[in-house]
Amino acid sequence: MPQITGKSEFLKKYSPANNYGVGKTFKEIVQDGSPCISDFCKKYGKDTVIDLIMLHVRDLFVFAGLKKLINPAVVANIAAVIVSGYAHLNIAELLYFFRLFKAGYFGKFYNAVDGLTITTALQSFENQSKSVILQAESDRREAESQRRRAEYLEWQQRAVSHDKMQALIEAHRKAGDYDEWVESLQKEYEERKTNI
Repeated sequence: MPQITGKSEFLKKYSPANNYGVGKTFKEIVQDGSPCISDFCKKYGKDTVIDLIMLHVRDLFVFAGLKKLINPAVVANIAAVIVSGYAHLNIAELLYFFRLFKAGYFGKFYNAVDGLTITTALQSFENQSKSVILQAESDRREAESQRRRAEYLEWQQRAVSHDKMQALIEAHRKAGDYDEWVESLQKEYEERKTNI
């Protein structure tokens, strides 16, 4: 992920107008390397992150047809609650949440600017995201396990019995290349160790 150098670049990149992450799956969003909200607060200041989230909350209310009912103090309060209660989410996850909300996944507003509707939906989103994250981790572990199993099977196929090993040692000693053979085995072992 490219470095963001300043507050204005941060606000521009993640603003509602930029549609950051459009076209990505949730799994891709979670794994895209975007820092979490608390990291952005440390780097740019909590007020800057609140300003960004306020842009998204306002955008959501405008999208819902509630532009005339928007109260800046309520929007700021909702943004502050999100920053303090969901600081562990990465910023891309939060923006994905707002897109899903606009798509109708989390209900609608009933002619009122309602912060509880947003925070309740965010809680539901977080519960869903945990299961996606756990599944991705499980998939990663399973792939790693399969890779190790395949390596073990390959190793088993190449393994030699004690008697055969003794015969190989004897044969290389008689051929006069025992030291070179042992050195090649050690080199192969080291290469395999670094690839594990």
